[in-house]
Amino acid sequence: MIIEQMATDLGLTPLFIAAFARGASHAYKSYTISNKNGQPRPIHHPSKQLKSMQRWLLAYVVEKLPIHPAAAAYRKHLSIFDNASAHANSKFLLRMDCTQFFPSITEADLAFYIQERPALF
Repeated sequence: MIIEQMATDLGLTPLFIAAFARGASHAYKSYTISNKNGQPRPIHHPSKQLKSMQRWLLAYVVEKLPIHPAAAAYRKHLSIFDNASAHANSKFLLRMDCTQFFPSITEADLAFYIQERPALF
């Protein structure tokens, strides 16, 4: 259903998209840059074809997913200031960065999520 709609919208065949998706991990150019501390930071830059499919998924799937009210990220027109303001009167602040968050999401996780929410797709 998602692949068929993407194929129609992007002028590709469902077979092409499915095959491309199976090899998508090879559609990245990987290199490192230095972060503020001088430590190497890996960059994985998608090919133009992959980027167009990612943008389609963002517009037609991801942006339609529900966002928990406590989440400040992924909300249009909100800034880091808006996020910080919600915690201005708190006694404690926990700051953390989740390493390797996105690679930890598996295909099975995504398939389960989609199966549990057919109305979204």
